[in-house]
Amino acid sequence: MGIRMLKWSKLFLIVLIGAGGFAIWSSKRSLHQDPPGVISGSMEEINLSTTASPQLGEDTASKSVNPKIHSSTSFKKTHSPKRALNNAHSSQSADQLKESLIKKLMHRDPKGSRWNVEQNENGLVKTVYGGVLPELGKSPEDLKAFIESISEELGVSSEQFVEKPKLFPSPISIIYDFYQYYQGYPVEDGFLRVQSTPEGGVYYLVSELKKIEKPLLNKSSDLNLVKKILKEKYSNREFTLEENPMPLKIYVAPDGTSELSWIIFVKFSNPPLDRRKIVIGSETLKFYLDESQLRNFHGVSR
Repeated sequence: MGIRMLKWSKLFLIVLIGAGGFAIWSSKRSLHQDPPGVISGSMEEINLSTTASPQLGEDTASKSVNPKIHSSTSFKKTHSPKRALNNAHSSQSADQLKESLIKKLMHRDPKGSRWNVEQNENGLVKTVYGGVLPELGKSPEDLKAFIESISEELGVSSEQFVEKPKLFPSPISIIYDFYQYYQGYPVEDGFLRVQSTPEGGVYYLVSELKKIEKPLLNKSSDLNLVKKILKEKYSNREFTLEENPMPLKIYVAPDGTSELSWIIFVKFSNPPLDRRKIVIGSETLKFYLDESQLRNFHGVSR
């Protein structure tokens, strides 16, 4: 009887140890999952189809593809909302565009790094990071061509990158700013920032590109009419208009409305002293923005 009890005790101890080990393994595994709303992939996880659209420097990139790719496409993702990106240039969902962008990044990345793409609440790309695209940042022309090739995934058309990027070099990195245009008009606060190493390895993208749908583009007013409207609005205050070399831009409001608008900075000379940014629709004469540019001691607009 004592021997039998001893055997049962050993068996129970073995089962207990096994259950504890499984619990520890499960908790460690959950810690390494991707954060919600982020899709990431490595070269081993993604099948690069030979029918994919040709990329900039296709010959060089194809030689650097990792030979260990699988025969099936696989992406790791945890949170997968089926948000449809209302984009005139694409009928794909936000998740599909994200997967397509990662594939194109992998095609240019010889190390098969783990790229991460984060989107904003509207399904537009916000940040891209995790790997390095070697030597792409050496040539602004090549970089522009690559950005145009991923414009659909960024939520805009390639025609909205009409200029070469503005270059901001430093000892530790190079920053390229691509400014957004729509039918020849600049888009207020619309740009794509690309960061690379001094050797030209692109490793970070941050997008402030705006989704523009059915904008009002009629220039139905002039600057003199806008000045008259401002004088009526601020009839009891003295102010001057700061010179703005590009006062007409497309402004995208928080609700998605977009209109060719007057972007004006007004400086008040009598108390309370202030400098305000004012946005008035050229066609509707609507005040889209009337915001102080001054900050108090807490860093908040007055």
